[in-house]
Amino acid sequence: MERADVIIIGVGVSGLAAALTLQNAGISCILLEASNSVGGRIKTIIKDGFTLDVGFQVLLENYSELKRFGIWDSLNFRKFRSGAIVSREGNLDWYSNPILDPTGFIKSGLNFPFPLKETSAVLGLYMDALRTNDDFQELKSAFSTMDYLRAKGISQKTIDEFFVPFFGGVLLDTRLEAGNQYFLWLFRNFMTGRAGLPLGGMQTLPFGLASKLKNQDSIRLNYEVINISDSQVYCRNGKIFQSSFIIDSTGQSSKLNNKFRSTTTVYLKGPVNKEISSSLVLNGNQDGNILHFCFPSAVQPRYAPTDIALCSVTMRTASADPDIPSILKELHQLLPDIDWKQWTYLHHFFIPKAIPEHQSGPRTHYRQEGNTFFIGDIVSYPSINGAMRSGREAAEKIVELKSKA
Repeated sequence: MERADVIIIGVGVSGLAAALTLQNAGISCILLEASNSVGGRIKTIIKDGFTLDVGFQVLLENYSELKRFGIWDSLNFRKFRSGAIVSREGNLDWYSNPILDPTGFIKSGLNFPFPLKETSAVLGLYMDALRTNDDFQELKSAFSTMDYLRAKGISQKTIDEFFVPFFGGVLLDTRLEAGNQYFLWLFRNFMTGRAGLPLGGMQTLPFGLASKLKNQDSIRLNYEVINISDSQVYCRNGKIFQSSFIIDSTGQSSKLNNKFRSTTTVYLKGPVNKEISSSLVLNGNQDGNILHFCFPSAVQPRYAPTDIALCSVTMRTASADPDIPSILKELHQLLPDIDWKQWTYLHHFFIPKAIPEHQSGPRTHYRQEGNTFFIGDIVSYPSINGAMRSGREAAEKIVELKSKA
């Protein structure tokens, strides 16, 4: 039996944030990971020279937790163009973020994705978003996002053509059921910060966090936990660990509401040309099976070999066997300036547990049951920022408890 002050189950970003927080306090920990790599649901694979993130994942530069652990500069972060292209019924509209790209906003003719008669409602929405902060989860969420937008005076047409493809695509929540306070926090972050990608793919983030651990032997890969009992953790390989505290980022040992939303991400490859944008392209039509798509190689050129472009398509309906000809046909309808006949299938990911459903109502970022702490975006809110904050705050609580012992 091996012993440490804290055993951490799961080596995603929440578990790594907890481990680094404990390390700074001089508290020993062992991290147990069932798979053969760190990262949790943040995964990247390399195929035929392409960098493929498992699912549509981006970093927002103003996530507060990202700057705490000293890895930001090593990510070689590059940004999407601020704003988005919305395609509806064959027409393309470019919407530039007036806060981050005022020049682009002026060049677009002050183009907003909202009709003039909804101006006051939209201004109220912007003000609500700017007033929120990282502690939004302590507030009561009395409305779903859908009900909140309707109550603000946003028309159903605007909701269907902009908010559903954009935020519904980010959260895989086309009904906009997430709590309004969470939506406002996310809206604020997109308004005031740029989305982007690390040079080596999204898994660069957990790799960078793991590299900060002084004791690399504390990470145990291929250690699947099968039981937790009386401060002891039992692994399938027969190893047993004992500790004063346990941090569980997997949720497997709790009664948490672990409901997830699923998705399929399809990757295509094709020729580089001037029509390829570094913006997110949203499907503003109410029908169709594509939520949005983008060209990661236009943001990070090393996501694809030289002179080849990479396209990432997020589907409205999850499928283990996507219909590639239908997807290419729909892409042609959404962005007809590109010759999609020259594009071919590269890979796809069917992800049954892509993102947890957001649970409305005031709550903490971690949950404590005796000497066990449950962390992650399952407990906090669906976001890399929420996951990392969850791990950090649980570890800080353990530091506090040990100091009083």
